[in-house]
Amino acid sequence: MPSQADQQFADIYDQDADFFGISVRIQRGASVSSSVTAIVDEDVEMIGDIADGIGTKRKTRNYTIAKSDYLSSGSAVEPRAGDLILETINSVACKFEVIDGSESQPSHEREHPDGVRWVVRTQQVK
Repeated sequence: MPSQADQQFADIYDQDADFFGISVRIQRGASVSSSVTAIVDEDVEMIGDIADGIGTKRKTRNYTIAKSDYLSSGSAVEPRAGDLILETINSVACKFEVIDGSESQPSHEREHPDGVRWVVRTQQVK
């Protein structure tokens, strides 16, 4: 169990990360970008299908990333299903995969009319 000081620091860090962003890397195939800044918009744990009393839990996150920072092999690209967002959370390397979208909820969309940033929907993978 973390100390009260550690918990307060973690809470402050979470608030700063929401405002200033966090460092992530983008992977497409074997190509991994250098660190870029992303803002975590939404962090949700969902319970999926419950069959025979057993539910599946999945963690989803929305990242806002500047279009000029979303790179593959050094070139700006559009996010696509299967890309990975690599992030370290509490000293643990985590992978979040860009999920397939639907017409009602695409896997990425522009956040602002000026089209400078992507909002990328992901789910955590092991």
